[in-house]
Amino acid sequence: AVEKAGAEDPLAPLYGVWRMSGGETEGWTYAAEEVSAFATLSFAREGYAAYSYRDGAGNEEYASFRSVEQVPERLWDAASDWRVRLIDDIDGTEYAAALDGDRLLFGAVEDYGTLFFEKQPAEELLTIDYCATRGEAEARGASALYDVPALPDDEPGTRYWALLTAAKDGTHVRVERMSSGGGMLGLYEVEGLFVPGALVADTVLDAGASVAVETNQPWVAEIRVSAWRDGFFGSYCFGSDNYYHLDDGARRYVAGAKTAVPASAYELLALLDGEWTFLDGGEHTACFRFFCDGSLSVSTEEDFFSFRFTPDRLYAPADSAPDLLCLHDCDEDTAARLSPMLSTDGSCGDYLVEFAQCDGEQLLLLTQANNGDAVLPYLIPHGGSDYSFLLHRYTGAAADAPRQPSGSFPAFVWKYDADAGLVWIAEAAAVDEAEDGSAYYRVAPGAVCAAYRPSAQAVAVLSALPDPAYPVALFEAAVRADGTLSLGE
Repeated sequence: AVEKAGAEDPLAPLYGVWRMSGGETEGWTYAAEEVSAFATLSFAREGYAAYSYRDGAGNEEYASFRSVEQVPERLWDAASDWRVRLIDDIDGTEYAAALDGDRLLFGAVEDYGTLFFEKQPAEELLTIDYCATRGEAEARGASALYDVPALPDDEPGTRYWALLTAAKDGTHVRVERMSSGGGMLGLYEVEGLFVPGALVADTVLDAGASVAVETNQPWVAEIRVSAWRDGFFGSYCFGSDNYYHLDDGARRYVAGAKTAVPASAYELLALLDGEWTFLDGGEHTACFRFFCDGSLSVSTEEDFFSFRFTPDRLYAPADSAPDLLCLHDCDEDTAARLSPMLSTDGSCGDYLVEFAQCDGEQLLLLTQANNGDAVLPYLIPHGGSDYSFLLHRYTGAAADAPRQPSGSFPAFVWKYDADAGLVWIAEAAAVDEAEDGSAYYRVAPGAVCAAYRPSAQAVAVLSALPDPAYPVALFEAAVRADGTLSLGE
């Protein structure tokens, strides 16, 4: 609980969202950008705080504090003559924070490092409180009810519901399963694919509307709740050891800090957000992790890289979601490794994005859109085209039923399953026609990826491609009289 002095709350200047600006360790002072670090520290007026950190070396740390206490003593060289003692709910680690002018100093008491934070423009996005039964959650207006899928080794416990309620109209809500250690659920293999933490909810709520997530109180792995609206993004991690008990009657608030990502790009961010797997020749080669704050981490068995990205438009109309990702500002180690070829303005390559969903998985195609500065091919060499990366995310959705339409049309072929005798395609449309009649094609607006029976001619064409299972190539598609699909140049 927050300790207060008289009627005035001494911790009021702390309430809100703080973002890391830099740090100091053993005499070395650095900016957050130097180590590709992104960290937030949030204080709520109800008497709790939350901290999250990640950096370009792949380090991640999360902590939540129900014990937030003012202590009348100076911390380090802070200007304030009092500090705040925070005890981590999970492992009991003691942290300290203190105001130093316009910035906030923060760190673990037994650590030698100090982080510097600056207060951010923020707005309240969600409240989280609890219901004892599904019936109570429904009675309190939950528009959707989600069950957190349990892993095989989860132990039984008391089931109840966490109710997530939007504070304002147009609030995007996402709920993800996490590992008990606090990081994203590690990739595990399902039928040859590597699957990220299960996505529980991804929806848009208006003010007062709620979704409810059924949880397993004592033993469920942590859950990350994310919300964003009009350029504000916030998240909160809660789990096995840091729930409020039902009889506490307490509510948690998710506050969102203003991000550098424009509100018009959030439709694209909602599709990108999370983990994607890059397969080279059917082998798991790299994991791409997109964050709604505009950062990207890429990990392989031997390396870890991080970037910032800015959504932009190349062919997309102004009133639609961006179709271009501009990578820039890679982490310090990667910059040193690539210094001979790295652009002086920090650019790391521009990539057009295309999405498809078929046969129980989402597919994301990143195609290089600029003539130089692209660094991903040097970091992740592979057997396919160096100009594109096809990423996978397993969803478990049922396979599409084959279609039998008529006519001919340009189409992208996304996937071919020789054993099932199915090929998945999406209609394409020209978006940039040259004077000589040539054109650049993209997936047509509103087009869906559908399954077809390939003709013998199409089978021969697909089998000759470098990666027959995932060709992602443009063809003139036509349905023959027997209902099978042929593929022309």
